[in-house]
This record gives sequence, structure tokens and C-alpha cells, in this order.
Amino acid sequence: MIGFKRVKKSKLKLYMNYPVHDMVNMGSKPSQGYNERDLPSFVDKMVNDMNKGSIVLLCDGAYGNGGEELILKMISEKTSLFNLGSYAGWNTSSNTLGTVLSQGMLISLFGKRNLDDDFLALRVYEDVGYCGAVRWHVWHEVVEKYGYSYYDIGETDGIIAKIIKEEIDEYIADWLSGHQAIAIGEDGLVYGRN
Repeated sequence: MIGFKRVKKSKLKLYMNYPVHDMVNMGSKPSQGYNERDLPSFVDKMVNDMNKGSIVLLCDGAYGNGGEELILKMISEKTSLFNLGSYAGWNTSSNTLGTVLSQGMLISLFGKRNLDDDFLALRVYEDVGYCGAVRWHVWHEVVEKYGYSYYDIGETDGIIAKIIKEEIDEYIADWLSGHQAIAIGEDGLVYGRN
């Protein structure tokens, strides 16, 4: 049986980045719901909570298929992204929220460790770098040029995997110095589809 205890003040602060209405996929024109958000105030509140010692969890569901570059750039202009407790911007809200909450709970129980920063870097690398930026470009402009498709990009360590890795590394280098190579390493892609 699972029980809950009411606490007056929690160190965990969950922030959920979503449009006010009408979510779209990355690569689509943002709806008016994106313009109606007050991201500067939202980011200021997150950074303020980080500065007060809270474990800030960012559930990035702004787009249906990847993390939002804009919010992470706004955070990184004010503080290190590694001051976030956890971040995720997966392709579904349930994956995103589950990742953020579970990682946040681990940090609240065991403190922040190097592997937590590596996991945060991995999420930014994959969710914003790959899902949010590079995947759309590779799928629409690169894959067919090499005779492949969305569902078949050849070998998991082939030419498409190399292009993806190079583009992500280039895209994200400014944000994640020292952590760029953790998502797609020596073993190549996890599976042979985009």
C-alpha cells in the first residue's frame, strides 16, 4: 500500500512548459497558444527557485515531438542548465512527466550526483538536439538523399547515424560542453529508424 504525507514545503518544484492551447509538432508553425505564454516570468520563477535551493523539475511538453530550444536558451542565459534538477521533452507528455518526476525523486533522496548531470545532458541532447532540431532536418532533407526512409535509415552505425551525431554535436556544443558524446556513442543508434 502506498501512503502520502502532506508536507508544508517541498524542495521539489515542478514546472510544466506547455502552450496555452493548440500544441503543434516541432517543425510546424506555432499556434497563438505559444505566444500567450509568459516565458520570461516562467523562467525567472524557475531560476529564483533554483537560487533558493529547490530541486527544479522542468517538464517540457511545449511540442508534441521534442523539447523546446527557446526555454532552455532562456534558462542558460540566467544560469547553468545543470542547475535544473531534471529535464525532459520527450514525444509524449506521459514519458516527459514520468522522467522528470522519477529523476527529481532520486535527487531528493540521494542528492545530485555526476550521473544526474549526465542524465540531464542526455535528455537535452536527445529531446532538444535530436528530437527537437536534428531529426526533422534529417528525415526531410537527408535520409532520402542516401536512399533510406524514416523507417529504415540503414545500419545503426552507418552514414545516417554519423550525420545525426555530427549535427547534434554541432547544434548543442555551446550548451553541454563535456557531455556532447553521451547519447550516440561508439555503438551508434539504438535502432535503425529515424
